Amino acid sequence: MTKKSSNFFLAKFNKKESDESFTLLTGQGGNIDVDKEKELRESIDTEKAYCKVKSIIKQRETRKKTIYLNSWRAAACIAAVVVSVLLFINNPLGEKEIQSAQNIPVSIDSTLIILSLSDGTIATINKQDPVVVKGKNLCAMNINGVLTYRPSPRSKDDQYSINTITTPIGKDYKVILNDGSEVWMNAGSRLSFPTLFNENNRMVFLEGEAFFKVKNTADNPFTVKTENMDVRVLGTCFNIRAYKDENVVHTTLVEGSVIVKNSGSSNFSIELKPDEQYLLNVETMGEKVRTVDANFYTAWMSNMFVFKNKTLKEVLYDLNKWYGFNYEFVDHDAEEIRISGNIERYKGLDEVLGMIEELNKVNIIKLSNKYMITSKK
Repeated sequence: MTKKSSNFFLAKFNKKESDESFTLLTGQGGNIDVDKEKELRESIDTEKAYCKVKSIIKQRETRKKTIYLNSWRAAACIAAVVVSVLLFINNPLGEKEIQSAQNIPVSIDSTLIILSLSDGTIATINKQDPVVVKGKNLCAMNINGVLTYRPSPRSKDDQYSINTITTPIGKDYKVILNDGSEVWMNAGSRLSFPTLFNENNRMVFLEGEAFFKVKNTADNPFTVKTENMDVRVLGTCFNIRAYKDENVVHTTLVEGSVIVKNSGSSNFSIELKPDEQYLLNVETMGEKVRTVDANFYTAWMSNMFVFKNKTLKEVLYDLNKWYGFNYEFVDHDAEEIRISGNIERYKGLDEVLGMIEELNKVNIIKLSNKYMITSKK
């Protein structure tokens, strides 16, 4: 592995140390701002962008044909964004010329975000590409990596019209639901929700990990259901991790309040306060609440991996959720090495593994398509 400057370091914590005193370091001296993306998006002046595109096109007409390819792509991207915005604002429901969803009877590109509609229509979405998705009583647009639902005439069947968004390995995604609630989905996750919420209850279904910023609506609670856990709120911010291949699922409250209960209990529920976390062991159905630093569990939203006193087995499990690679521990000692640190999620896999190898506790060798990990005796 190639050596790189490391942000990892050997853990000097006791194995029993809790997460209570942990403070997130972003590596850039800043704090996490979950609204940063929204503020940036709202600051875009589409009219100015459109004028800029026209100017670029006019200039290009007077130039020679030998122009830089990257400049052409930049202009094309700006134009696509502007056109998509205009289509989304000006075209009524039912116009076929901006129909973007398509039925895909064969294999679907596993690197793209997938939106499945209740009528069987499937749309594949690349975060960087503006696209409009239309279905029965539904119009949604992806722009700047966010899927936003456009209000449509309410139908009595809308609450039974379920949409499902699936994020692949290595991709996160943001969805703004029809009530204005915002959901950030982590990689390898699935979210199901109705086209329109009914007037008495707003309910979604989650498999994987997502951060919710729920819009407060009086007398209309918001419920997130997972296979083993229900979370009920009125208006608040919280993170849920409920992957099917993990024995422990948890809800972490950032602000507001939530009521959590396991699906096997009809009566017992727990109300969380900010910086409290509810954990449920899905095998034993044992549950507990502990105090944590919520920033630690929402670091992924700022494109950061943050590990504190984690075994290398746990670290590689989390890395695999993002990079999707094959690896094998040759010996048990390598699995149990404990490390801490933080790193940006968009670094290359080989660079990240090289940083781990710099700790001088393991050797990481790539054989064919698999990484072999052995401890240094």
